[in-house]
Amino acid sequence: MTQARDDRGGYAVGYGKPPLHSRFRKGRSGNPRGRSRGSTPLAQLLQQALDETVLVPKGHGRRRITKREAIVAGLVDRALQTDPRATRLLLDMMLKTQRDETFDHATPDEREDAREHLIREFDRIAAAQERAHATALGRIKRPANEAPVEGHSEEASPAGA
Repeated sequence: MTQARDDRGGYAVGYGKPPLHSRFRKGRSGNPRGRSRGSTPLAQLLQQALDETVLVPKGHGRRRITKREAIVAGLVDRALQTDPRATRLLLDMMLKTQRDETFDHATPDEREDAREHLIREFDRIAAAQERAHATALGRIKRPANEAPVEGHSEEASPAGA
């Protein structure tokens, strides 16, 4: 494999080793223009849009609420009208917020207990998978016409023999 040599540097030019004249200069950004001043990140645009207020009919009058509140109220109303998708989404949101609140308000000891419980569960599942794998391998029979591998026997030999 032939590698070209840089005229000035005298080192091999290739994958991951660009010529010296085309490298980024020290102290100079690789993205000199960067993000333009006028552009706003998508998350910030979403927050601003959800924080805008709208007028909604309430009883005999109107009430001013944020779009965020209007969306949640509409979701609850659709779930009350037995829309299964809205009900499912609402229940998922309720469970997630309850879990988040429970974990946020838990003491450090309770959080550690939850982590330890998860670790124990993962260990238990991994051990069960290893047992199932070993059982599946034990069921595989060697064909009758295949000779055993030299130095290994079918039966377990006692230790040190």
